[in-house]
Amino acid sequence: MLKAGNEMQAKTMNIKTRKTTMAGDSTSLQRSKASEVWLQFRKNKGAVVALILLILIVLVALFSDIIWDYKDDVIKQNISEKLQGPSLAHPFGTDHVGRDMVARVGYGTRYSLSIALASVVIAVIAGGILGAIAGYFGGWIENIIMRLTDIFTMIPSALMAIGIIVIIGIKTSNLVIALGITNIPVFTRITRASVMTVRNCEYIEASRAIGASELYILFVHALPNSMSQIFVQATLAVGNCIIAASSLSFIGVGVPVPTPEWGALLSMGRSYIQSAPYLTLFPGLAIFVTVMLINTVGDGLRDALDPKLKQ
Repeated sequence: MLKAGNEMQAKTMNIKTRKTTMAGDSTSLQRSKASEVWLQFRKNKGAVVALILLILIVLVALFSDIIWDYKDDVIKQNISEKLQGPSLAHPFGTDHVGRDMVARVGYGTRYSLSIALASVVIAVIAGGILGAIAGYFGGWIENIIMRLTDIFTMIPSALMAIGIIVIIGIKTSNLVIALGITNIPVFTRITRASVMTVRNCEYIEASRAIGASELYILFVHALPNSMSQIFVQATLAVGNCIIAASSLSFIGVGVPVPTPEWGALLSMGRSYIQSAPYLTLFPGLAIFVTVMLINTVGDGLRDALDPKLKQ
């Protein structure tokens, strides 16, 4: 009995040791892969420049409270200075109630980026979980998830977002929810396809052999090793969400006035498109430049993760 107990204890310790070793190997492998991806990314000079400029935009969004005072610089009206063209005092001019457009466009960076990022986070989490379950387990679970995904895909994303906002109300938080829901099908499909490519790999079979549970294998081994394509799609989705949020705000179902979101600024400036075109020019340039930089970084990241795509 004592000998049998010692053998069982030895086997248990062996299994724990294997799990610890596999976890350590997985961590070191991820680190080496990250270093390799960064080295490949650095070879793309355009993507590196875009990343630096994008970091500057993110810093503007993070420190907009320090750069501008929200009450005095962003929303306070000064009728005596209304509709002044670009000048040294107001490089982007002033709007129809005398508010400085540099402050409003700069502060709008925080709203546009935060809305897009929060929407993508919702879509990645929900779509990633659904896609991972569908791709790993297959069978009737996969059929149910993918058929529901097909139903959502048949509805145009803009129409779905408008419908959701109309139902739950026009608020910034509701705009985030609507954009997140409309992007879930995309990440569900991508995650499913990525997990299906790794679910029969040797390290998955090794984890099963040492007694790891299916959920453990899915969320610790299969899903983390499928994140490359998900991460690239998430990067590109941020740019798409900026455009979508601006479009919804432009037609009046996005961020409510007087919040200085870029789409809301475009909507406000369209009434003065002939007399003061700068009111739409600078918010439009902010959207264009930011989305272009995000897409450039996303393309560089895609090429770094899979250099064969460049050939």
